[in-house]
Amino acid sequence: MNSFNIIRFGNVLRRLCIVRRKKIISLTLGLTIFFALTGIMSIDPFHIGPIDKTEITIRFLGVLGMIVIVFSTFLTIGGYLIISDLNNKNSLIDELTLPASALEKFVARLLFVTIGVMLSLAVSFLVADVIQQLLCMLLHAGTRVSMLGFILDSYPGIRNGFGSLSIYFIAYLFQNSIFVLGGVFFKKVPWLCTIIVLFLLFTIISLAIIGLVSYIYGYTNYHLSLPDIQVCTPLKFLIGAVFTGLNYFLAYRLFCRLQVINNRWFNI
Repeated sequence: MNSFNIIRFGNVLRRLCIVRRKKIISLTLGLTIFFALTGIMSIDPFHIGPIDKTEITIRFLGVLGMIVIVFSTFLTIGGYLIISDLNNKNSLIDELTLPASALEKFVARLLFVTIGVMLSLAVSFLVADVIQQLLCMLLHAGTRVSMLGFILDSYPGIRNGFGSLSIYFIAYLFQNSIFVLGGVFFKKVPWLCTIIVLFLLFTIISLAIIGLVSYIYGYTNYHLSLPDIQVCTPLKFLIGAVFTGLNYFLAYRLFCRLQVINNRWFNI
């Protein structure tokens, strides 16, 4: 069997969307309700009559952080869902016996937890924003504030051109790749196990850096200097791309080793 056939891949992707449609619909509806309620509570729904647009904008400041955190969290950890449907013997047998290569199956699942989750979040947020604006106009004599426009104005770096967008995008893919790797490696509660491992790694690396800096300044004549941020942008993009590709590759190799019978906490 060829490692990748576009027609066969299309069939695998279509099957995956059918199998997991309930998951993506539930996620979209749940997030739509959350974003809509958050936006509605910000426009003073218990007051009917004209209201100043500035007042509503100030009210949005109180929920902006929560909206961004929830949006970013689901966007980041969505990668752990890559094999969440293969949690029993029958579903795993169906996946392993599917007439397609492991690469086609993995790429289809990867698209589901990257583009699929991203589209789900975007649709839920846009629908919630429309609902919030319509209700605001009905209650407050035509006054409205777009949550999307408000967030874009609050984070101008998003609209600063290709350079900024590329960094945001590679940062998203890097974080997603970590949870994709964790989702394939850990068999039980992969999102929690991945967060715990990340916390431990961050702690160890931070302590190592603090120890190294303390040693350099205390026992040597060397001085540390940080490079210019603009110079570092291409380097950050390159490093992020390399580690993102490495995480996805490791996840793919682990995906190829999935077994029907596995009583351990991790798939290896």
